Amino acid sequence: MPNPSDYLDQFQRHQISRRAFVGLSAGVVASALLAACGGDDDDDDDDNATATSGGAAQEATATSDDGGSEATPTEAADEGEATESEDGDGADPTETAADEGEASPTEGDSGEAPATGGTLVYATNLDANTLDPHFSAQFSERYALYLIYNNLVGYDVDFNIIPELAESWDFSEDGTVITFNLHEGVVFHDGTPCDAEAIKWNIERVLDPEVNSPLSSQLSEAIASVDALDAVTVQVNLSKPWRPILATLGERPGFIVSPTAAQELGDQFALNPVGSGPFKFVEWAPDGFIALERFEDYWEDGKPYLDRIEIRHVPETQVQLTQIRTGEAHIIDGVDPTLLETVEN
Repeated sequence: MPNPSDYLDQFQRHQISRRAFVGLSAGVVASALLAACGGDDDDDDDDNATATSGGAAQEATATSDDGGSEATPTEAADEGEATESEDGDGADPTETAADEGEASPTEGDSGEAPATGGTLVYATNLDANTLDPHFSAQFSERYALYLIYNNLVGYDVDFNIIPELAESWDFSEDGTVITFNLHEGVVFHDGTPCDAEAIKWNIERVLDPEVNSPLSSQLSEAIASVDALDAVTVQVNLSKPWRPILATLGERPGFIVSPTAAQELGDQFALNPVGSGPFKFVEWAPDGFIALERFEDYWEDGKPYLDRIEIRHVPETQVQLTQIRTGEAHIIDGVDPTLLETVEN
């Protein structure tokens, strides 16, 4: 990319539609990678989606294993509705493919339709051990996971809960039953349906003691059972009102994998992930790179904008910076403060 600083500035001006999934230290990386998925356009169908959350939808901070505070039935009934937030400036993340097929910036606030194509390269210390989200423990794995998979709900840039696979949801008056209404026609990268039965299977997989997911305790705190009422309606039954439930489902315990692929591949699923996200898995060279390409049947029309994303293992920060300066990489996730002036110039 000719001018990485322009590229990053463009992404920083644009709100993330799927979720702000990392802390402030990695905000630039999250913004760039998720804007590549398409971002939040003003004319998206989801902009008018309203979730009757009983207050839980407003709890947008990812929870730890201790589960956080509980909501009483009165609190769940009284705190009203949570509505998906709108874009701050309405800007589109517009990328134009360079001659070599790499992503390069154009004016993000010009009002023009986003251009498609190109490859985005992210250089980082890629110490990943698995791409099965239900067994993920490494922070660096999350960048690929958020591109490969979807959740029932996501985060916006202010960490508010917004619709994703679930276009809306409702809480019962006592706060112990959540009914999720899914988008129709969503498919996994292997062509199998991402429907209510798939959602049920995923939550039950995380909860299953025999599976032994390290994330199990984050859901078992409150989830008693899950029912697929029909192809596009999932009912999650809680053992008690639990305020962090939506925030938890928007993180790793709530990533939705292809049940067919997970069952057929067994342990090898960790190396050959299949989700419903905007990018599908192509290749993983350990200590080398993870390559992802655009999923042509992605459920959000016209998205993602990029053709390909490569997450490259570059553990040395000085080498990362050199790759930014030479155009070999477009994003890195840390710069020594003493080198900021060099980067800016």
